Amino acid sequence: MGKLKTGERKRPGGGYEKRFTIKGVRYSVYAERKEDLQAKEDAKRAQIKAGIYHTNETITLNQYFDEWIEGKALSVRPATVHLYHKWYDNHVRKMLGRHKVRTLERRQIVTLVHNIGNNTGITTANKVLTLIGSILKGAMADDIIPRNVAAGIPAIKKKGPPARETIHRELTDSELERFFSMAKDSIYYTAFRFLLNTGTRAGECAALQWKDVDRTHNIIHIRRTVTKDQKGKWILGETTKTKTSRRDIPMNQTVRKIIDYQWDLYRKLNGIFPLVISSFPIVTENLATKIRCIMLYGA
Repeated sequence: MGKLKTGERKRPGGGYEKRFTIKGVRYSVYAERKEDLQAKEDAKRAQIKAGIYHTNETITLNQYFDEWIEGKALSVRPATVHLYHKWYDNHVRKMLGRHKVRTLERRQIVTLVHNIGNNTGITTANKVLTLIGSILKGAMADDIIPRNVAAGIPAIKKKGPPARETIHRELTDSELERFFSMAKDSIYYTAFRFLLNTGTRAGECAALQWKDVDRTHNIIHIRRTVTKDQKGKWILGETTKTKTSRRDIPMNQTVRKIIDYQWDLYRKLNGIFPLVISSFPIVTENLATKIRCIMLYGA
């Protein structure tokens, strides 16, 4: 790898950035490979020369978001980029997006966030507030605004008692017995048994392949999860949700029976020994992540 040129830097989250100045105004370009930075700079310089580039004085929030998300895509997961687009496009683009970044006022953001809280939900409202704050933080770094007018706006607090129990604990034997008795006729019964007996996430379950199951040593290797790309499409990820989520799970007698049952089921359904534990893309509202799960009955 060659040395970085003047103005270039490696971004902490991944990818590269190059900053350059034209007539005292600083500009930035982003790329996954440093070799692409020069082409990006040349393209932006051409836009500026042609008078079709939006200056710091004229750029709107919509225009800046489209630039900001391009750089953000180099340092966060595709699923996160999808969520940023979803929150912005659904709640910000039409309401504040046409305003120039330099003319945005704190009260406009406060009004927007409270309207979202009243009409959509407090959780979404606070996520949008955080997103706007991050966007304007980027605008400060790009010398578009002198201060972040979203900074210091308090998050909306939920009123009344929590909607559900927030203490994480194991289900009791009686609770498990009652749950499984209710779920026995469900096509997701085997999936529920696997998830509750191993503690895996639904996305980890969906991403399992037979090569991850060591039947000789009774170990299941958790190496990846199902996630979303930038367009919101479910894809098989290359890693787990976090680094610490990469782990090995020992199979006790109950889990081994579930695995053996699934092995026999798919061998009968496919007439072969499949490479992946599931090839049936069944989507269910009953699983929080709404993804295909390896333990679904694939008839």
